[in-house]
This record gives sequence, structure tokens and C-alpha cells, in this order.
Amino acid sequence: MNYVQEARKIITDYFTAMKPSEQLLKEAADELHQGHITEAYAKELTAHAANEQHTLRNNAWSQLEALLRKFALAAGLADAPNGDALQGGDYKLLADNFPMSAEEFAALCERNKNNPTLLRKAMEYGNKNGGLAPYAKKYYRSAHDRVQLFKTLVQRCGAVLDAEPTSPTRGDAYWNMIARDVEPWATL
Repeated sequence: MNYVQEARKIITDYFTAMKPSEQLLKEAADELHQGHITEAYAKELTAHAANEQHTLRNNAWSQLEALLRKFALAAGLADAPNGDALQGGDYKLLADNFPMSAEEFAALCERNKNNPTLLRKAMEYGNKNGGLAPYAKKYYRSAHDRVQLFKTLVQRCGAVLDAEPTSPTRGDAYWNMIARDVEPWATL
């Protein structure tokens, strides 16, 4: 599951669900301005739309918080040591302290970027062998670190939820900016 895409779907669904109430607010203001409805009726329509928007926003936040809990659980499970991940030749190279150039070590880390168990071993190897650990750290984030990155994304989604229809926060550029730190670790 791609959790960043799931968060974006929650936001997109929220904006889709908001359109009728935004339209009602606009129409109520237009009808009041033209004198077709009374001020009391316009207030009633506006209150109804505001209540619906508040409910939709709370629902979106609840979904985002549930997604964060689901992500935290999945991140913890993905970060648990996996003995099957240690059966390959790359692990043997690291365990036997096989001499590697920085380029070879970087290629090994790239090849195993979705294997947190092996990356931890690679960091250990890197620390023992001339400071190569940063190559492994480029790909490895602990479950705690990934949860914190995703929590930040969820918090930034609040700005998107509160954005006006014409705000740049509703656009792809803003989304790409808030998702970029989480994106490499969003699929568990």
C-alpha cells in the first residue's frame, strides 16, 4: 500500500465532497445579493453548509489519523528483523567483511534499499570500513523515523484541508513538496 497516495486520496475525496456545500454558499450569497431570498434564509443556508463542511473536515482528519496509525503499525512490522533477508550473497559479503570500494558498497545498498534488515548490517559494515555507512543510511530509516516523517505529512495535510479553492496548497506542487521526504518510505 502506498500511504502517501492514500493520504492524497483522502484529501481529494474531501474536496470532491466539499463542492456541493461550497456551491451552496456561493448561491446563497448570490441570491441574497440579488434580493431573491431573505437574510434569515441566507443565514440558515450558510449555517447548514458550514456545518456540513465542518463534518467533512473532521471526517477527513479522522481518516488521516487512522492512516497514520495503520502506517505506524506497518512500519514497525517492516522494520522487524527478517532472517530470510539474510540468506542472500549480499549479507554474506557484509558478514565476512569482504573488502568493497565505495562504488561497490553503494551499489549493494541500492540493490537492497527495500531490505531494512540488510541495510542495518550494511551500516554496521560501513562504520567498520572507512566511513561507508552514509551510503546505507541514504536508504535506511528506522520505523520511528518513518513514522515521524509520515506524521509531519499528516500535519501538513491540515493546511491542505483548510485551503481556499484557489489556494496553491491545493495544487500538485505543494503536494509534491510535502510528500517528498516520505515518498521513498511510503510503500510498506
